[in-house]
Amino acid sequence: MAERELIFFAYQGRSEERADENVDAIKTAITRFNGHQKHYYVKSWEEYRKTATISGDVLAAIEQCSIFACDLTYLNHNVLFELGYAIGKEKAVLVFLNERITSSKKAYLESFMKTVRYTPLTNADSITTAFQRGHYNSELLKEFVNIENVAATTNTLLYLQSRVQTQASLDLIE
Repeated sequence: MAERELIFFAYQGRSEERADENVDAIKTAITRFNGHQKHYYVKSWEEYRKTATISGDVLAAIEQCSIFACDLTYLNHNVLFELGYAIGKEKAVLVFLNERITSSKKAYLESFMKTVRYTPLTNADSITTAFQRGHYNSELLKEFVNIENVAATTNTLLYLQSRVQTQASLDLIE
């Protein structure tokens, strides 16, 4: 049997009970999809969870995946970083959004992702259906970045300084 291609799924974990409905639907969808799919295999960020920060294992999994799926209902910072990394690595992207969560659609449509098609997340079936139908956004890097204006090798880093001088922000500035 040929090795299955990886779909990496990023989403906000359980936080203050806000994401429980989404997390339950995502985990159920992953289990169902992996049980029946022969070409793809879905892994969530939680399979690489070691700390609260994004690990090298997560970035390596994103590099190895064919498709990057994410739930942007809450515009979670870690998920947005991972999405940006996947876009930079020119991965096909599948975005989910639970429109029943108050103001999630409004926040999404006001974000940099407003031109990117998303799939409504209602339950596990909506997720597996989107995987099966291939509702992927491809070539997002070209949509967001004029590649011709980017140097082949660059050592620059974009850093937005925090208004609050936390130890982490002071260490970065230093």
